Amino acid sequence: MKNIQEIWRKTRQAILPFRVDQQYAAYKKYGYYQSMRKGNNGLRSFSPFDEKKCIFVHIPKNGGMSVAKGIFGDQLLGGHYCAEFFKIVYKDSFDSYFKFAVARNPWDRLVSAYEFLKSGGMFEGDRRWAEKHLSGCSSFHDFVVHWVTPRNIYKGLHFIPQHEFVCSKRGKLLIDYVGKLEQVNETYAHIRNKLGLPEEAAPLVNRSRRQRDYRGYYTDATAAKVAEIYSDDIELFGYTFDGEYS
Repeated sequence: MKNIQEIWRKTRQAILPFRVDQQYAAYKKYGYYQSMRKGNNGLRSFSPFDEKKCIFVHIPKNGGMSVAKGIFGDQLLGGHYCAEFFKIVYKDSFDSYFKFAVARNPWDRLVSAYEFLKSGGMFEGDRRWAEKHLSGCSSFHDFVVHWVTPRNIYKGLHFIPQHEFVCSKRGKLLIDYVGKLEQVNETYAHIRNKLGLPEEAAPLVNRSRRQRDYRGYYTDATAAKVAEIYSDDIELFGYTFDGEYS
């Protein structure tokens, strides 16, 4: 039965747009996710959201583990869900809860995700995904030139554009606040202030081990390709290749 369910999940994710698939899951397993709100589904839980009357939209590879640890402690949250998912699961309180996320420079995020997965990721599923999709890439340059396409970036959660997590299909921002990883201390302080928590420094969790600045990974051509493919993120969050943002 588990094999059949896994095959269906992968098939569904392959044919449905990211947000639609998450909406489908929220409706299909509504009872399960309500149990997660009560903390009744093992290690992972949504209960900290109800406790603090907030929703954290955790975009992959954006320093979310540090923010989550500082705000919610060591308890594992639900995972990487989009705002459209939470609108369904939290239909009784979505509008009233403080909803937040952390954005990251798209060029930097792409390097981070690539290095993270090429080094084995965090879970066995990460390692298997990288073996299937990235084993043929000899370098980051090769990866951008041959693998990074508008279609392929939706095959791996870590490469899905950031706006997909926080905006509606029509591009409307659905959450109250988007901080910047590049200003993590200010971002963290703002979130804690909104939640009525005392000031403290943001913890550092799961930091990348890479030595080079992300800009050293790119040529003019590969930087331009990433700018085109992640143009919606760049416009929404105001980033430039050199890291400046509005």
